[in-house]
Amino acid sequence: MCRRQRYRQLHRQPEAEPCLWSFAPQGMKVVIKTVDESIRQLNDPRAAHLEIFVVVNCPEDALKIIKNVPGVPLLNVGNFGRVGKEKMNRNHQLTSNLYVNDQEIGVFREIVATGVECEFRTLITDSPISIQSLIDKK
Repeated sequence: MCRRQRYRQLHRQPEAEPCLWSFAPQGMKVVIKTVDESIRQLNDPRAAHLEIFVVVNCPEDALKIIKNVPGVPLLNVGNFGRVGKEKMNRNHQLTSNLYVNDQEIGVFREIVATGVECEFRTLITDSPISIQSLIDKK
């Protein structure tokens, strides 16, 4: 999900925090919060003028933010479900870098139904692919 890249807000995962800090581009402030803390901050009027890039770990967290934060313009899904022990439970390969299970397909359908633009792309230079078009093939 993004509003561009001036701040990067990341879902709190203590074991991943050291790694996440190292990926932030120079000059970008990094804030690691829970989903609920992020929703509160994104709804704070002081954040209205900021361009905020939010990273979440799963489509359920993205949906929760979209439902609770008005004006989310875009959800970019990239490299989801490709690595980790959870991959074994993801039986649908939508692209070479996107693996999902039946429940996650349902969550992506809910996200698309909100009207928020939902795309897949691994790199900013890649052409975006509509999530709707990918899940319609399943």
